[in-house]
Amino acid sequence: MYVGAPAFPAGDSGLVSTADDFLAFARLMMTGMAPDGRRLLSEVSLQAMTTNHLTAAQRQGGREILGHGRGWGYGVGVMVEASPYGVTRGAYGWDGGVGTPWFNDPANGLTAILLTQRVFDSPDPPQVHKDFWKAAYAA
Repeated sequence: MYVGAPAFPAGDSGLVSTADDFLAFARLMMTGMAPDGRRLLSEVSLQAMTTNHLTAAQRQGGREILGHGRGWGYGVGVMVEASPYGVTRGAYGWDGGVGTPWFNDPANGLTAILLTQRVFDSPDPPQVHKDFWKAAYAA
């Protein structure tokens, strides 16, 4: 299935990448810099992308998708309060419904990426994700 270039019938699915590329993306979102040191995103753009833009009512309405304590920036979920699994306020990223959660926590200098094939089968994240988030902060 991955021999040719994939078709992308939806903007929220179908991407294929490597762990190294995922880390490069997470670093870009933390610093605005490409791996070669070129600035790709301004500080103003990063701030806008990683700031919650939803009202409390919008967050409540989207809680089934956003999860506990999360708002939405431009393309990433933004923690507006700490999660029950230890992810702190101000962290941002996305869980990936097919098992690929990642987040950056600028206050703690932390990037965490988990690549599994454990699909979310309810709004409650799979236990492996909860354990991962707790372990990332414990490390």
